[in-house]
Amino acid sequence: MLDTSQHYERFKVPNRWVICTECGGQLARYQRSKVVKRPEKYSCGDCSGSLQIEVADDQ
Repeated sequence: MLDTSQHYERFKVPNRWVICTECGGQLARYQRSKVVKRPEKYSCGDCSGSLQIEVADDQ
């Protein structure tokens, strides 16, 4: 992770969020990627926790 004070606005609202059930980390996803289709095959890169998918509110 980079230690920076940069902040940016998202140009597009993500369709789904990949969320770690252990540490609460969140990753935005805009397409049905492999991890979105089969989250049970993947784990969090930070803590190795399980992942779950949440559909964005405006979908």
